[in-house]
Amino acid sequence: MNDTGDDARRDRHVGATPFRDPAFAAALSYEPARALYGVWSAAWRGDALPEKRAVTPPYSPVRVIANLFMHEAHGERFLCRLTGSRVDEIFGSNGAGKYLDEMLTGEALQSRADFMHRCLQEQTALIYAGRLFPPNRQHVQSLRLLLPVQEASTGMRLIVGVAWFPDGSQQYDRFGKDTNAATLVAIEQVSQA
Repeated sequence: MNDTGDDARRDRHVGATPFRDPAFAAALSYEPARALYGVWSAAWRGDALPEKRAVTPPYSPVRVIANLFMHEAHGERFLCRLTGSRVDEIFGSNGAGKYLDEMLTGEALQSRADFMHRCLQEQTALIYAGRLFPPNRQHVQSLRLLLPVQEASTGMRLIVGVAWFPDGSQQYDRFGKDTNAATLVAIEQVSQA
């Protein structure tokens, strides 16, 4: 099946199922991230976090796979389990199998770990903006969607996310001038009815 057919099959329920937070969905300027947020929104069952398998291949939209990443919570640390080919290309390496604290330090590490913990603790989606300075490369601006999921059979809690990279013509004040710290862009607001 071609990519168009795969996307149509995987996305067919997204339009029919409302987003958990339509205003949050509107803040997702990158359409593949919005599509994955729709799949994740549809995967909720009561108060239980969506299952990892509901938002990863083959259920994630094809167009998001190159920008997908996954981190597994290990106490206070996060182990990178997956990075898509576009993420690897931009950062110049594959982070799979490494802990976040092996790839980042200082405020870059602290701010991103704080957002991941918040995402899991509050069981909510969030978007953050950040700048990184990969070795021997120019700085990279990115926006990231974080989605909390679980693997119920093992009790493992994970972050499935999408990274996208605004081109140089886009200016984002939220990236900061001289910092590697990430900044919160939007957090999902879901009424607890």
